[in-house]
Amino acid sequence: MLTPRLLWTAMPQAARETLLLAAHGGRRLTAVIGHILDHNADWAGLPPADLCALLNGLAVAAWEDAPFDPQICSLLVQLHQQNQPLPPPLLRAAAQGARLPEDCGDLVQRLDNLSGSESVERTRAQVERYAKQRPDALLPLFFAVRAGLKAGDPDWFAAYCRLLRLPPLLRRGLEADTLYARGDWANAALAYDKALALCPLPGLLARKAQCLYKQEESQAVDLFRQAAALAPWDTGLLLRAADLQAGRDRPTAPPPGKGAVLLYSWNHAQDLEETLAALLASDLGEARVLLLDNGSTDETAAVAARMTANFAGRLRALRLPVNVGAPAARNWLLQEPEAAQADWVVYLDDDALVPPHWLRALGTAAAAFPDAGILGCQVTDMGAHMAVQSTDLHFESDLFIRQDANKSGLFNLTDLCSPLPDFGYFQYIRPCLSVTGCCHLLRRSSLDAVGGFDLQFSPSQFDDLERDLRAGLKGENVVYNGHLRIQHKKRSGLMCRVNHRQAVNALGNSTKLRGLYAEDEIRRLRDADFKRLFAGLLQAAKQLCAPTP
Repeated sequence: MLTPRLLWTAMPQAARETLLLAAHGGRRLTAVIGHILDHNADWAGLPPADLCALLNGLAVAAWEDAPFDPQICSLLVQLHQQNQPLPPPLLRAAAQGARLPEDCGDLVQRLDNLSGSESVERTRAQVERYAKQRPDALLPLFFAVRAGLKAGDPDWFAAYCRLLRLPPLLRRGLEADTLYARGDWANAALAYDKALALCPLPGLLARKAQCLYKQEESQAVDLFRQAAALAPWDTGLLLRAADLQAGRDRPTAPPPGKGAVLLYSWNHAQDLEETLAALLASDLGEARVLLLDNGSTDETAAVAARMTANFAGRLRALRLPVNVGAPAARNWLLQEPEAAQADWVVYLDDDALVPPHWLRALGTAAAAFPDAGILGCQVTDMGAHMAVQSTDLHFESDLFIRQDANKSGLFNLTDLCSPLPDFGYFQYIRPCLSVTGCCHLLRRSSLDAVGGFDLQFSPSQFDDLERDLRAGLKGENVVYNGHLRIQHKKRSGLMCRVNHRQAVNALGNSTKLRGLYAEDEIRRLRDADFKRLFAGLLQAAKQLCAPTP
């Protein structure tokens, strides 16, 4: 059997870096498959039988992520014809997905051009109309998954699927996914059992394990270990299984020392009140809360007054007469006594809802990586738990960049959580280059060594990322805890509303950011990051291979 250590040490660097970042998403997996097929000699460290098993496993994993993709389906059919036989239910599903009606390209082009707040309803209307005409076509499922499961409307998605003539394996899998999206964990687990009975795929097993984990079933850890053993190339599965086995998924205690939670807000009174209410209901330990009203003209001052009373002396509010922008607001808060005297601070967005254990979860990551100066978490859309906005951020691998015509140069950051729904792919603790500024913990060591936020990124966008990269160049470690998930009211993907001025400002700040770093600095950051990721993965593999007590 192909072991993780053998696989990862024998893997060529180009493929290893690509899979270290993530092992899901059709484009990422097919990039590695293409490398195997085009650079077979580079894989000489793996025995031929193991290389064939890897090739087949990656292709099946790509299908599990994107069973509607005709290229992936065609690849599976080709592998089957080249003496790598597929189970009949999987072959039938792949064969149907490989067939692409001639007029489907026009539909895809129209759907690709949709954007803005009305795009979800327009997407649904168009895929429904097409399904009634061509119920065997699977490619429109890509858009239906985004507009249904990921957007938080599994009922619409279930109704849409009933319009299609789906192959049995895919139908069973999508029925289970729909129950997963509803948060009906018990019935989803049973539904995944039915799909697994047709074809025992690692991805289906991992999704069932996630359902059991949500129900706090002890069997979940064993199932994650089994899934990781079946897919030793799957970085997220290996890390997740190792974390669960070691108990690193469980909140412990807030980070040690004196802490402060810092918020700034401009004209988001209702969102701010909900954010502060969730904060008040959480376990803050001994941390203080500091709120900066950044020149608001709505009801923010009244919200600040009410919540100051509710916090009974643990929240202090300040008010500025004008909006000074995000970087200056962050720096202003750092100079206040609560922050200046703290051992750590956490910046929290004014439209983010934290769970009760959030600070203790950050404490778990702080204990696992005591040298980390910066800590963060996973962020999801509000009310759509399968729509992940932000995870751990890294520079993208060369192999992945080369196969994407829209990417060039070294300064290309990962977008691991787009565009498909999440099934627990990012629930692990590991180092990275940056974490989201939506919930951003900075230790005193980092504040003293790196300083505050760069004012040239006013009024907003990328000031948090720039500081993390600056910290990395000074040797600071950034750590992501994906076991902590907070909800963000600002939506992502199809539901995202961004006006022209915001888009232009983001583009301008992105250009500034790219211009700050020389190629040798980017390479230093990339190389150090990949080195940490590889060491962490090998440690997880070693832990999973050790006998369990």
